[in-house]
Amino acid sequence: MVSPKYSVNAKVAQKLRETREDLDLKQKDVAAALHRATDFVSMSELDKRQISVEDVVSFAQVYKKPVIYFFSDL
Repeated sequence: MVSPKYSVNAKVAQKLRETREDLDLKQKDVAAALHRATDFVSMSELDKRQISVEDVVSFAQVYKKPVIYFFSDL
C-alpha cells in the first residue's frame, strides 16, 4: 500500500496550492471562478478530499495550465 504522504492525490493537492499561490490568487477567487464554495478549494489543497479528474480539469482551466502540469512531478 502506498503511504498517504506520497499519494497521487496529495501531490496534486500540493501542486494546486503552489500554482494558486504562484498566480497570486486567493482561494475565494478560485472558488468563485469554479462556482464552488471556498471550502472546496481549501479541502482540495489540503488533501482532505479526493480530487477527481474533472476537478483537475476545472482547476487547470482557471489557472490556464495544461492538465498534465498537475501530474508532472509524480
